[in-house]
Amino acid sequence: MYQFLEQVAADRMANLREYAAGARLARDARRQAPATGLRNLARRMSAAIADLNQAQRRLTALTMSTERHEPQPNKSPDTYDEFLARTAGPLLHEPTGARRLTGRGVR
Repeated sequence: MYQFLEQVAADRMANLREYAAGARLARDARRQAPATGLRNLARRMSAAIADLNQAQRRLTALTMSTERHEPQPNKSPDTYDEFLARTAGPLLHEPTGARRLTGRGVR
């Protein structure tokens, strides 16, 4: 009978030790939480800055386009030379094949 009780007590102590170790890990994770918040904030800020940079590049491309300075910009070109003049501006950048395989889209 005593051996059985000793075994139950030993199992219970092992469970308590595991619980205490888990509680320590959770406490340590809560202590590191502010650093995670700062990382998330930095990631969001860098994403916003990247979006603003992309919008600025797009606006510059549209502003510098020769089609914007045409008298009728929505009218289709009459000649092939006029077509080439309109498309001679900066084109959208297409990423390399390796970058497309990583899941990055065309910007």
